[in-house]
Order: sequence, then C-alpha cells, then structure tokens
Amino acid sequence: MKKINNLTFIIILILFVCCSKGKWEGKNYIKNGTENVENFGSGLWGERIHDKLYFKKELTIGRESGNNSQIFYENIEIYIDEDLNVFVLDIGNHRLLKFNSYGEFIWTSGRRGQGPGEFQRPSRVFGDQAGKIYVLDQSFMVHSFNALGRYERTIKIKKMVEDFQKTSDNRFFVRERIPQRTGLSGSFYSLDFHYLERFPIEYPYGTEIPGSEDVGGDLRYHRNKIYLIPPDKYEIREYLLDGTLNRKIIRDYYFDPPNVKREKNGFIITARTKLGPCFFYKEKYIINQILNIET
Repeated sequence: MKKINNLTFIIILILFVCCSKGKWEGKNYIKNGTENVENFGSGLWGERIHDKLYFKKELTIGRESGNNSQIFYENIEIYIDEDLNVFVLDIGNHRLLKFNSYGEFIWTSGRRGQGPGEFQRPSRVFGDQAGKIYVLDQSFMVHSFNALGRYERTIKIKKMVEDFQKTSDNRFFVRERIPQRTGLSGSFYSLDFHYLERFPIEYPYGTEIPGSEDVGGDLRYHRNKIYLIPPDKYEIREYLLDGTLNRKIIRDYYFDPPNVKREKNGFIITARTKLGPCFFYKEKYIINQILNIET
C-alpha cells in the first residue's frame, strides 16, 4: 500500500457565527414571478467578517507515521453521519475507513481491484439514515456497504455520474454530466439506481465539445429543494423538486467566468476563478465559496 510523507489531514470544523448588529442593505423583489434576494458590497457582516465568522478545531484525524489506519494517500473524501461518525474514502489507497466521533478507528473495507467490494477509481462517499454507505467508483458504479463495513452489492449506472444524494422521499438525486457539453444536469433514481426521471432544469455552459468536462459550479439537493450554482455568475438558484424556480440569491460580485474554446485539435478550458460548492449551516445560512484557480 502506497504512503507519502505529506499526509493529508482531515479536520472536522465547527462553524461559529456571531450575530451582526449591522443592517442588511440588499433588497428583495419579485421578477417574473420569482423572489430575488440581491446583496450588495460586503454584505451584512461587513468588512470585519473574520471577527464575526470563524472556525474552531474540534478534531483531527491523520498522522505522518504510526498506525496505518491514520495514514492517507493524497486525495480523500469524507462523509459524517448524524452520530458524527467519520467515513473516509482514502482514494489513493482504494479503501473506505470509519472513525467514531472521538477519532477512534472502527473498521476499514475495500481494496484495489475489480471484484466484489473492490475499487478501481473511487471518487465520492455518501451514507443514509439506515446506516448504508455508498461509494461512487469510475463515475458509473456505486458500491454499497452496511454499517459494519461489509460489502453488499455493486450497481452499474448507464450515465456518467458526478455526485449523488439521498432525498427525503427515498430517491437518489444524481448530478450528471451533459453529453458533449460542459455544464450541470441532474436526475432522480430509485434506491436500486434505476432511472426514474430527469430533473427538468439543466445549465449547459460553453461550446459543444467531445466528452464532458468540469467547469465549476454545483447542483445539489438539500431539504426538499435543489440548489444550482452557475459557473459563470455569482448567484444561487433555489428550485422545487419539480423544477419550479423558487428563489434567486444574487450578489454584485464580478469574476472572470470559465472560457471554453474549441480548437482544431481539441478544446481549451481556462478559468481564473470559478464557483465552488454551496454549503449549508443549519437552516439560516447558505454559504457559497469561490475557488481561485491558477492558469
């Protein structure tokens, strides 16, 4: 099993928000039947946001030497369940590990290979309230494990999958690639990953290209709504599950959008900055992160 000296640490962070005494200077208005929430300048928290929004380290998992279960190879993905158990997808080592809320190792499962419970190119990990853990592998296979880390089955999906989440009505919302385009799209699947229906909203971006590439942005499920973050503008679009646009959250912040350009021998994607994922803090805050990309 490969190891490296530059250990990737997992840090579980608790977000503390101090209430601002300032007055919000944005505006709410209805446009084409949709609520718009427009934000200006530095927002309600002002320029001294670091005095009002900060992180406190609660737990660190990972070491440079010692127990092999604490040494991870390069990239990792994590999932934290309702009991604060931490599931680590150690991508480079082709394994899934479980730690409890105190950082104590519980079990590991998986290895490199093509057999039952083995990984080829794992990329995402997700769990549900029943204790099942799912691992996305090669963008078209999902491996299922029970709460004890025992392999159950592998489901093959016909489309290329980027990410997936379980909804409150026992379906999976799957973020997919748009064939021959860059952009964002999604569909609903059963718990057996049988296709049910397409989410009626997609966001194609750029020119048509062979294959499909990531240009940023996000499309995800949260509390019976779908949130779309376009890769080329600073806003969050909130949809109902039937595709009805419920709300837009907008900020007057400009950045250079990704540039997708077709060339004679292929295509070029250039992005100085692009939007990152949408985070939810309790029920009150939606936090959108900008990722700076060097070209």
